[in-house]
Amino acid sequence: MGVSALLDAIGSSATVFLDTMVFAYHLGDHPRYRPLTRPVLGATEAGALRALTTTVCVAEVLVPAARSGDRDLFAAYYLFLRNFPNLTILPIDIDVAREAATVRGQTGLRMPDALHVAAAQRASADIILTNDRAWSRIASPRVLLLDNYAPLPSGTEDGI
Repeated sequence: MGVSALLDAIGSSATVFLDTMVFAYHLGDHPRYRPLTRPVLGATEAGALRALTTTVCVAEVLVPAARSGDRDLFAAYYLFLRNFPNLTILPIDIDVAREAATVRGQTGLRMPDALHVAAAQRASADIILTNDRAWSRIASPRVLLLDNYAPLPSGTEDGI
């Protein structure tokens, strides 16, 4: 489907919740997904999209750098997220925690995912961009999966 289909699906005035995977693929220069994350983050940076994520995402993105002990990478990732234009990092407070319990109870999502979804719902996000098929269990916001827009991996043919 490609980049243009993804941007069309998001729409020009949408508020988009970005799952941790969006940043992990982008920062990790993932060969299949970075061609999709780059224009989404570019549109956010330019102010064409309003993007949201949570403090849980910040923690998740920082884990690989913390695990490797690479302080420079840790600082770079932190500054990337902290200073990214037009990205609102939502806190996880007691109201989000209560809503996350409901999300988890209704969908069976893991708690970090339920926290993301609850924060997106409370912030009135129009769309969630992720690559986690389990998130398709939620009724709203609408979930877009990067896999549905990414090119097929090399050596894979449609329908096989």
